[in-house]
Amino acid sequence: MHTQDLSLQNVSFGFKKNGPLFFKSINISMEAGKLHFVQGSNGSGKSTLFRVIQGAVQLTEYIDGLYMLNGVVYSSVKQVALDRYSMQVKQVIQNVQQMLIAQMTVAENIAFTRMRRFPFLHTFSTKKVEDSFLQKANIMLNQPVYTLSGGQKQLLAIVMSAHNAGQVLLLDEPTAALDDVNTELVMNNLTMLAQERNIIVIIICHDTDIVKKYCSGKLITIKKEADQVTRVITIT
Repeated sequence: MHTQDLSLQNVSFGFKKNGPLFFKSINISMEAGKLHFVQGSNGSGKSTLFRVIQGAVQLTEYIDGLYMLNGVVYSSVKQVALDRYSMQVKQVIQNVQQMLIAQMTVAENIAFTRMRRFPFLHTFSTKKVEDSFLQKANIMLNQPVYTLSGGQKQLLAIVMSAHNAGQVLLLDEPTAALDDVNTELVMNNLTMLAQERNIIVIIICHDTDIVKKYCSGKLITIKKEADQVTRVITIT
């Protein structure tokens, strides 16, 4: 296993401390530099699996097991350890418009992601902002965000998340609202981004054609059995 890989070891999750398990003993390793996909019917638990992968678990919920990232093991039962792990996992939300400031330039949007949590105003600067990945996608740093296509906005949101110290990127249906041209733009560039920056990209996707074409890592399928709370996960 490479140090950049992500591994979940016997990770179980439940919505209540003493309730039935929603996921039981997840064991999966995902390589950096590849696109991994999650699929399943509506209500099967795809978004919940993303929360588990991110370590975004509430105090009233149950979590057990180990996470390994960058060669470091994090115990899910130790909140401090889980918080340190979670800081390295970034999710790009479905509505990327909420992540972007339309009237500002691409460079200014990226600069905002690099600011500290409680910054001084004079620390905001676009002088050191550069991104060869965006340039390859014909996205100019001085370009106002409102002039970008839907696919370019999706790419910008992805790059902003990667800039924000993300070793693991989670994407929920990133092409759902895009036409074929912009879908290809996003997926081809996601493939390059994962390889060039050696990050782990995990994508929820309902489109089986996209999964077949772009899945270079693990395919995680979640099934909801009748009258059963615990989800069945298969990994191929």
